[in-house]
Amino acid sequence: FSVFPLALFHSIFDSLKKEGAHLPCVTMSVQEVLASFLIWRGDPLQIVVFCFFFFLLSVLMSKLCCPSRRSDNIRLGDPRRGHRWYDIDFLHQPTYCSNCEQPTVSGRCCESCGLCICTDETCISHGNEEFACKLLALSRRPSMKHHWQRGNMPLCSKCFVCGEACGAEPRLCDLRCVWCHRTAHENCLGARTTIDCDLGKHRSLIIPPYTVSLKLVGWRSGKRDVINELIAPADSSQWSPLLVLANPKSGGNEAELLMRAFRSLLNPVQVFDLSEIEPESVLDLCRLLPTHRCRVLVCGGDGTVGWVLSALDKLNLPLSPDIAICPLGTGNDLARVIGWGSGYTGEDPEDILHDVQHAQLTPLDRWTIKIGRPGLLSLRRPLKTITMNNYFGIGCDAVVTLNFHKSRQSRPGLFTNRIFNKAAYFGYGAKDVLEARCKNLHQKIELEMDGVHVDLPELEGIIILNINSWCGGCPIWTTEQIIGSTDHQRVPISRSTSSSSVATAQSADLVTDTGANDDSTDQAQEASVPPPADSMSLDSDSSGTSSRGLLLADAMRNGTTAATNTGTGAAVSHGQSSDSNEMASETDIKSSYGPASFGDGKLEVIGLYSALHIARLKISLADPLRLGQAKSVKLTIKSTSPLPCQADGEPWEQGASVVSITHRGQARMLARTTAPL
Repeated sequence: FSVFPLALFHSIFDSLKKEGAHLPCVTMSVQEVLASFLIWRGDPLQIVVFCFFFFLLSVLMSKLCCPSRRSDNIRLGDPRRGHRWYDIDFLHQPTYCSNCEQPTVSGRCCESCGLCICTDETCISHGNEEFACKLLALSRRPSMKHHWQRGNMPLCSKCFVCGEACGAEPRLCDLRCVWCHRTAHENCLGARTTIDCDLGKHRSLIIPPYTVSLKLVGWRSGKRDVINELIAPADSSQWSPLLVLANPKSGGNEAELLMRAFRSLLNPVQVFDLSEIEPESVLDLCRLLPTHRCRVLVCGGDGTVGWVLSALDKLNLPLSPDIAICPLGTGNDLARVIGWGSGYTGEDPEDILHDVQHAQLTPLDRWTIKIGRPGLLSLRRPLKTITMNNYFGIGCDAVVTLNFHKSRQSRPGLFTNRIFNKAAYFGYGAKDVLEARCKNLHQKIELEMDGVHVDLPELEGIIILNINSWCGGCPIWTTEQIIGSTDHQRVPISRSTSSSSVATAQSADLVTDTGANDDSTDQAQEASVPPPADSMSLDSDSSGTSSRGLLLADAMRNGTTAATNTGTGAAVSHGQSSDSNEMASETDIKSSYGPASFGDGKLEVIGLYSALHIARLKISLADPLRLGQAKSVKLTIKSTSPLPCQADGEPWEQGASVVSITHRGQARMLARTTAPL
């Protein structure tokens, strides 16, 4: 690249030098200086100048020749270029072409205004020229008029003037406003065509076009409209604009269908595709409305929700928006616990907006996972920090998640269906039942809860929960015991339990009363009830635990006392009682564990015996091993070989390190309080 320009410039100035006698002396001296400089001598100044020149040349060529890359600016569709068409078959209702007014069963529809056109190219070109689409922005004004569109009414439409059916005739008739979605007969409307549009029943979520200011940025073919300014409407006391962030990688084609529906119901500038723009750029729009709190609807799985919450952490907005969820993922554990359901099943998008509009604010605890790894010569490596919203797992459950993650990365096209994904999880779980990759996990890690060391029984996995939904909707932390189950009997032993923490003797198999109070009269009436005979004959779990009846008999005979630390529920110690039979009959069976809550600043710690134990938990044939509750948890990984870990479904392999989990803060989540309409 350097030889050709140098030779070219040298030949040019050589010719100028030969004709230099006819030029002024000053010009001749400049030409001589330039000609001498272009002769390569290897001087430091010459090297620096040539490097700078070719750097500028490469930047200029990349700007002119390379395609434009993804930008952090919010790129909007250009309304001057016409409608946003997509191909569709009109099989759900009778449809007529808005241009030729002939019935059609297939054609194109605008995802913003709902205009329908047949497949004829003439009609498509006329549709862009003669029919206006939804305007993204208008000049400053206090209000706007209705934008009426003729024909193709939704089924069972009613005229908002007379209350009679609209669009019932077999032709293109009657009118519909693309903003407020009111329908009216052409005769009934009359002089009402000039009245202002109030944006309909979802006006508190819609950004009116007259409050949006756009500007044109970019150069040549890269020019685009971006949002420059947002102002609140005149009557904004109940106004809380909604931003929709959809991840097309979640839920197959469901995200694309929802984006089309929301662009029709809202202002198209409020709907964003996360495959085209980063969530930080979208959420930064909240800065344009410093006095109004926005709402955000995340259409995706738990990973997408975590992505958006992490983006909020980076922005540090003065008014953090409220987050609602439209679950499109596989597990959707977070969406389950705050009322948004186990997955999107084709609900009407208008019902989703209604639920967002009437949702209740719920704080969600968030946690920081810090992973410290020892380096060479006992030097500590930099901490790795992860934010946890749902749960953290190490062992057999993380093995299944890691295998699924590797398969999805190698063949992403196969894992777009929720049912297929669950079947894949089942297959990898069955594989780990045979392999038992994390066998003897209790020998490879150490557990501390609130600074108290916990002796672990024979385990293959540990789950640290923030929400009471795990593995695709399994409420693992329950206050009731499953009849005949023996899994919860193995209680951890603490090495550092003081005598002050020793409580009244209680058997681990007794049915506890979570509603017991401090009244001694009521407590004295409670007694230990042995399990039914049929439950005493059940076989032990694969981990080797004894049956429930034998454990109760051993506890009564040996006078086993369980000590619980009310702060963590983790410290348990064995002691001898002078009169075990009398104490066992008068024991207080009040549970030492509180109910699970995602806003109490506590974590629930669960033990898993094997991958088979996970399957039994999913179908309610077993209880988990409840290790306790804590405000901070510390795990020390002693294994030389990496152990599988996962946080909120994102797996990795972790070598010898110290993993500490502490409280980070709370996020503003919206919980659905109304049933789907």
